[in-house]
Amino acid sequence: RDPSGNRLPSPRQTVSAEDGTFGVEGLADGTYTIQAHDLRNGRTFSGQTRGAQPGRDTWEVVLRDEDPARPGSRAEKRGGP
Repeated sequence: RDPSGNRLPSPRQTVSAEDGTFGVEGLADGTYTIQAHDLRNGRTFSGQTRGAQPGRDTWEVVLRDEDPARPGSRAEKRGGP
């Protein structure tokens, strides 16, 4: 339950299309958080967008590398993923 005592909606899962787009239908009016996760070359990328509401044409979720640079890797020496 959320702090107001209302029940939160059930989580929904979907798979994105080849171009990264995805859709969810049948959401009740409200404000939602969209979370996305992807595994690329053994590394985990994730992101979220808060404040999404049904009926808007598009929302963007930016995925960021959440895995730390491996010790001794070129990414570590550059200071980034």
